[in-house]
Amino acid sequence: GILFLVSRVMRSSDVYRQGVAAALHHPEVITALGDPVEAGFFTLGTVSVSGPSGSAALAIPPAGPKGEGVLYVVAEKEAGAWTMSRLEVEVEGRAERIELLNEAFP
Repeated sequence: GILFLVSRVMRSSDVYRQGVAAALHHPEVITALGDPVEAGFFTLGTVSVSGPSGSAALAIPPAGPKGEGVLYVVAEKEAGAWTMSRLEVEVEGRAERIELLNEAFP
């Protein structure tokens, strides 16, 4: 229904794909969740795009053989390009989040 369509639209966005790619290939995320790490189906949040500008705030559930987590992506789109202001993974049972922003997009 509608939930499937909304989730599919978010998963097809550039900002979703960039965030997921950074998380799924990050060594610390792979160590924490196990290999392979895959993005879960139920993405929460919003992606709003109007021409060359927009914003996104997503919570994506990655999981692997060793555990689950939440990938947080916050970004703004200007002049057709996304700039992420937050990209981190919260791992279930771990106090600190894994920061991906500086490593993925220096």
